[in-house]
Amino acid sequence: MGEVFTSTDPNLYDGDHFIQVQVSTDLSLPLCRGRLISMGKGKQVWISFKYKRLPNLCYWCGRLTHNDRDCELWIDNENTLTPEQHEFEPNLRAPPFVAARESVIKVLRFYAVKKKKCLGTPIHRESCRKDGFGKGKASE
Repeated sequence: MGEVFTSTDPNLYDGDHFIQVQVSTDLSLPLCRGRLISMGKGKQVWISFKYKRLPNLCYWCGRLTHNDRDCELWIDNENTLTPEQHEFEPNLRAPPFVAARESVIKVLRFYAVKKKKCLGTPIHRESCRKDGFGKGKASE
C-alpha cells in the first residue's frame, strides 16, 4: 500500500459497512486483497479491499498494467490455465457507490400538467381544486 490521502467530502464516509479511502499505489505491484487488522485484546479481523474504476485488472497476477491475455503467467503456461486457477477475482472491483438518499420519487411537471388540464376546461372549473385534483374551486 502507499500514502493515504484525506478528504473532507462527507459523501466518502456515507457507506453502510465500509469506508472509502484514497491510497497511492505502485502499479507494477499486484493489488492488495486486504489486511489483517488488530482490534485489541488479541482479536484480529480481516479487512477486504475493493477498488473503484479499475481500467485493467489481470486476474492471473493482480497487476493493472495488462489484462489476462497479455499476462506473462498466461503466456508462459501456453494458454493452458483455466479461470478456476485465477489468483485474483472480479470481486476486487467495487460495485458503483450510491450515497444514501431519500426514497422519494418526484415526477417533474406531473402536477403542472394536471392543473393545466383541469383549469383549461371551461365546463367544470368549479370541480377542480387549486392543485388540479378533486372537488373545489380552481382559484382559491
